[in-house]
Amino acid sequence: MKLKLTAILLIASLMTFANNPMKIKVLDENNEPVIGAKVMLPSIARSSFTNFEGESEISADFRTSVIVELVGYEPQVVQIPVNEAEFVIVLRKRVPSHAL
Repeated sequence: MKLKLTAILLIASLMTFANNPMKIKVLDENNEPVIGAKVMLPSIARSSFTNFEGESEISADFRTSVIVELVGYEPQVVQIPVNEAEFVIVLRKRVPSHAL
């Protein structure tokens, strides 16, 4: 009986950990929030968009890579640890090829 109860509590705590969303804040080079950037976790096929504060919440239950992209900016691929509560990603403006 004690073993079953321990197993149930362990599974419940793991499920709670997996459902805790991580806040990802996306800024530009001037430390201004980037609105409407797409934040993707390709390994588990999840995505969301940043709000007016440049923030997005997304859940992952293991360390994974995040892809952040928005038209006019260079896409960023970043490894994020799962135990972080908040993670900041800086997008850089895309330089047009005719400007080179």
